[in-house]
Amino acid sequence: MFSIRRMDERTPTTAALGRAVRRLRRGRGWTIDDLAARSGLHPTYLSRIERARSNATWAKVCQLADALGVAPSDIARAAEEERTGTRADGDTDAGPARPQPDGP
Repeated sequence: MFSIRRMDERTPTTAALGRAVRRLRRGRGWTIDDLAARSGLHPTYLSRIERARSNATWAKVCQLADALGVAPSDIARAAEEERTGTRADGDTDAGPARPQPDGP
């Protein structure tokens, strides 16, 4: 029989892509409508991507990249960071950054 599961549980890579797109969009201070206007994609479709309810094609990822002013590989990297909980600099998203002691 079929089981109903949340999209996050069924497709972690799709969920990670959605979180990455949201992080990149919010990092620019944009709303979904702002990204829709810049990308030519419908706001509802963008919302579905961010909530892992739609699977974005490579062509759509490229449209998003152009709109966000990044390379498609940057979106893929951000999605991988979301999926693994690490950033490119090797830090984890385990919690707030600790203050660094003053140097000598």
